[in-house]
Amino acid sequence: MEQRGDHDPATGTDLLLALTGLTPLIELSVIEPQQALTAVYQHLDRLFTRRT
Repeated sequence: MEQRGDHDPATGTDLLLALTGLTPLIELSVIEPQQALTAVYQHLDRLFTRRT
């Protein structure tokens, strides 16, 4: 993920997790924040990687 100089990574991470609906799972300790981010990045990679 590209980072701008004025961008706070923690805020960006919180926004991403809120948009994906994974925040409640993190708050309930079902998954760790890093696991949630990894899942999101893997999903995005699958969506946008051209398969031959």
